Amino acid sequence: MTEEKMRQQLEQKLCKLEAQEACRNLMGRYSYYRTAFQNKEMVELWAKRDDDRLVMPFGKFVGWEAVRHCYVDLHGDRSNPADLDELRGLMMIHLMNTEIIEVAADGKTAKGVWLSPGTETAPQTGKEKGAWCWGKYEVEFIKEDGIWKFWHMILYPLFLSPYNRSWGQPAPERCLDRYSLKIRCVSHWMHRCGNTDRMRNIHTMSRRCLIRMIIIKGYNIKGSKIHKE
Repeated sequence: MTEEKMRQQLEQKLCKLEAQEACRNLMGRYSYYRTAFQNKEMVELWAKRDDDRLVMPFGKFVGWEAVRHCYVDLHGDRSNPADLDELRGLMMIHLMNTEIIEVAADGKTAKGVWLSPGTETAPQTGKEKGAWCWGKYEVEFIKEDGIWKFWHMILYPLFLSPYNRSWGQPAPERCLDRYSLKIRCVSHWMHRCGNTDRMRNIHTMSRRCLIRMIIIKGYNIKGSKIHKE
């Protein structure tokens, strides 16, 4: 092997290691921002592309503008101190571990998976409710202007269980309370976007039926429009 060939191989290995570290750090920032409710900062972790794709348990968001809607409009700009009183008692801690990161041969994209054990506390009247919440992330990264950004992200829920209940048992109806804020936000946005026919009975539907409609049947939120899949 020539000296030039060895130098090229070393450069490739170094670029791969740098890419893996950048992607790992990006997921760390995402986890921290989510725990700290810094939703605006989460948007800046994404590449500004029309083919961005974010898939959450409550919907699919296509394009950078739709991703921004998910983090800021649906969840709220929690950097506003006025919103903190409403969220008092809410805690979301989702760890990121067991990562596997593979960098493409051209060094322009990468893929990774993470297991995410989490604990959450939802604010309730007079008391808080704690829950175990585990999921799995599948993420694709892309290099934009020399900086690694999110390109595609899917969160697969593994289980949701009250802290004092076995995760092997079905979650009771009341355990779904923590989704109510997200569901109300989604329904409000659908109403604003003109999807009143499909969602006119949203407030009379049970949470379980509504979650099934959003998660299993799915809504593809692209830009400012919502498409049924």
